[in-house]
Amino acid sequence: MSAYLLPKSLCDEIQRMLNSYWWGTNGKGIRWLSWGRIAISKEDKGLNFLNLHALDWAMLGKQGWKFVSNPNALVSKFFKAKYFFRGDFIGLTLGHKPSFIWQSIC
Repeated sequence: MSAYLLPKSLCDEIQRMLNSYWWGTNGKGIRWLSWGRIAISKEDKGLNFLNLHALDWAMLGKQGWKFVSNPNALVSKFFKAKYFFRGDFIGLTLGHKPSFIWQSIC
């Protein structure tokens, strides 16, 4: 998830599998609270369940932030040499024939 943008349908399917684990199927399983009450933070007395699609976007944003904040890292140098050698990460365009990882991060 930290390198690829997963389709929302895949995130929803994984979320359904997690929900069926916690809530059970066919009337079996533990009766937890509603999703809206269980997904809130632990400080607010929830279980801090995550929205997987939002988590995927956040992890990809973190990769982009690493390009900006740590330009001397090996991965930053690699992507800069390949995709944005004329400028910086902020304000770049996708370019010609980008890899799936680069498309996801952009």
